[in-house]
Amino acid sequence: MDILWSQVESSAYREGLPKVPPWRASYSTIECSPIVNASFDVVVFDYGDEMPPGRLRILSPFGSVAKVQLEIFPNSSHYTGVFKSGGTGLVRLSDQQYESYVAFNPSFTMKILLDGVPSVNFHGMFRPNVGQDNDTNVFKNPMSNIVSLTLGGPKTPNGKGFRGSLLLLPGKPNDQPESIANMGLYEHASVTAPAGTPVNGQVVAPFQITFRPNPDITWNGSDTTIDYRQRLSLIPPNTVLYTVTVTRRPNSTEHDFIGQLITRSHFVASKYGDEKLAFRHASKRWQPPQNFTTVLSRNAGDKRDQHFQTILIFSFCAIAIVQLSLPVQFRH
Repeated sequence: MDILWSQVESSAYREGLPKVPPWRASYSTIECSPIVNASFDVVVFDYGDEMPPGRLRILSPFGSVAKVQLEIFPNSSHYTGVFKSGGTGLVRLSDQQYESYVAFNPSFTMKILLDGVPSVNFHGMFRPNVGQDNDTNVFKNPMSNIVSLTLGGPKTPNGKGFRGSLLLLPGKPNDQPESIANMGLYEHASVTAPAGTPVNGQVVAPFQITFRPNPDITWNGSDTTIDYRQRLSLIPPNTVLYTVTVTRRPNSTEHDFIGQLITRSHFVASKYGDEKLAFRHASKRWQPPQNFTTVLSRNAGDKRDQHFQTILIFSFCAIAIVQLSLPVQFRH
């Protein structure tokens, strides 16, 4: 982490915060950019911790980065991997910057760094393609890896490309994400931090993770005279940014409170953070169908799990039906 963080700090903006994305020098509008192509979008599943040479960040072009610790409370989680060990890494908060489609649309990305193996990365949003009007308070709403399928909003030009990118991933459909509306957590539950050791035995991953903002660090988002990146820079180290809750299965109304996300530095807006730092997207389905029975057996104490398999079948059918017409996108 020290290498990545030193790059962030050394390239911090000193002469004011940029407003015009670098990709604008090559493309007049987002519709003309390569993000509409599946072959461009599929690269997000194969990132390292840096963007490939020459690649432009089309969505979320500007943001601010801080060192963080994902602290999992003892005995609070029956999940495996990072959901049990916690970990340290970097968080980037940004505006997805959809221009004419929506106003302010905050976005959350976080990488937990591991020794000798690729980092695991979280992506979260509140209302993709809808945003929160002109309110620039990035802590106004919770961030989740699951996009609600009931939300409306304009159809953005990159949605089709992102849906097509899933078809370009290796393996069979059960090896790939259910849809662009679901950023699966199976990979995160498969490895522990910081050693990067694979989980020994059954991998148990939550279906959904939600980062719920600390109400003490919110601000008046209607005051747009101060850039949100400036406001983030005022948050001191060792501040709780979010409490962390998870749900075990689709359509669950029960949220397990498992931990919190704490800053270990100030937020820094930088050229490296905007143009080079990358957050790879998970390419594995949440929980392979062949493992459902094992998960049910492990959690037999919950009587409602006897209906779990039936619920899952209908949930995945619903996801498959709506994904072709889904008006949202969920990639950075």
